[in-house]
Amino acid sequence: MSGGSQDNAALDAIRWFAINPLNNTVLAQGILTDSNNSFYYGSIAVSTTGAIVIDFAESGASQHISTYLATGTFNGTSVAMGTPTLLRAGTGIYVQQNLAPGAAARWGDYSTVQVDPNNPSEF
Repeated sequence: MSGGSQDNAALDAIRWFAINPLNNTVLAQGILTDSNNSFYYGSIAVSTTGAIVIDFAESGASQHISTYLATGTFNGTSVAMGTPTLLRAGTGIYVQQNLAPGAAARWGDYSTVQVDPNNPSEF
């Protein structure tokens, strides 16, 4: 689990699960959240050694859209997640140009993190 309030329903959060693929049981689960900012567009990768990386966007009333990651470890039965770390701070307000009338601005619909196929201990 990561820093921040676990019960702030007004903000978006990243929920993750570790699932046993043999019997579909949940081995571990958690929420990455913050009491002042929303977390969204998360993706996760796990190496063969149990290293975990979750990357996501974070923004709020006093923070421009920024990129974060959280790292952790999976030992086969439980997960230990660290506190999110800022990768790159947002530098301004996002404004999408040339929107059709009434269309919603879109930002960052996708994110991805993956294990390096040439080095399984790297992401």
